[in-house]
Amino acid sequence: FTASEQRHVIKGNAIDVLLKHNVVAGATLAFRAEFRDLILPIPPDWMHDGWIALVLAAFSDFSILPEPLVKYRQHSRNQIGAMKKTFVEQLTRAQRQEFSIYATYYHQLVALKKRLLKYGNSSHDKIVFKIEAKMNHLLARDNMPENRFNRLPRVIRELVTLRYYRYSNGAHSVAKDLFLSTKR
Repeated sequence: FTASEQRHVIKGNAIDVLLKHNVVAGATLAFRAEFRDLILPIPPDWMHDGWIALVLAAFSDFSILPEPLVKYRQHSRNQIGAMKKTFVEQLTRAQRQEFSIYATYYHQLVALKKRLLKYGNSSHDKIVFKIEAKMNHLLARDNMPENRFNRLPRVIRELVTLRYYRYSNGAHSVAKDLFLSTKR
């Protein structure tokens, strides 16, 4: 959770940060009971903290506390963690990762969009647009051609629309889509 991302959240742009990646750990999350009906039920394919954070960011002000409230010990068996990985480590992990993860994320966002359309109003149109843009980005990445040369138009389109930077890991994601196999 970078200093730049923290500034975005403080300025009221938490949804932008959270659509790129989840930065919220469940043990560090609190919300008012009035949001319970918006949040529940949590769709089964969502991690609870990611779902809650995105719903709250879509429907309310979202804030962070600058001081640490829990002691967090990072170790090699953490399911999700904050350890900084080198580019080579990220590429190695990406090679092992199933490309179908994009389809999973896509369906998670379908659930989020449905919740927003059910409980939201016209003031949420901009957020729905951002969710749809992330969904389009995930579809583009999930449907990369096997032939690396044929991927270029799709990768260029995602670069021009800035979706690699808004919804993925920028140049790292470009490299992954250009050079890694799409075999499932």
